[in-house]
Amino acid sequence: QIRIWIHVSLKTKFTNEVFDIREFREACQEMMIQIFQDYGIEYDKIGFDSNHFHTIIDLGLKQVSELIKIMKGVSGRKLLHRFPEIKKKYFWGSGLWSGTKYVLHG
Repeated sequence: QIRIWIHVSLKTKFTNEVFDIREFREACQEMMIQIFQDYGIEYDKIGFDSNHFHTIIDLGLKQVSELIKIMKGVSGRKLLHRFPEIKKKYFWGSGLWSGTKYVLHG
């Protein structure tokens, strides 16, 4: 089996520092792990800075754009539904993730 490990970083929209909120950060981590399990994505590490999430994952046979779409779509929708006060205060009814993504192939 071929392994292609990549580092992915997703920034929040408006660079809001929502990951300084412990409950939100922990919920995001749990959600990403669940996404990885549900979609058969192998991961090595997960981390956060104030305004972005990052992880090391195995690209496998998937395309980068496909992985990013899964990660952003599922997590953004579910997190903002679970935390409507964060959506209202920081994202004014828009989505969680900015269009920015950073991917580094190992």
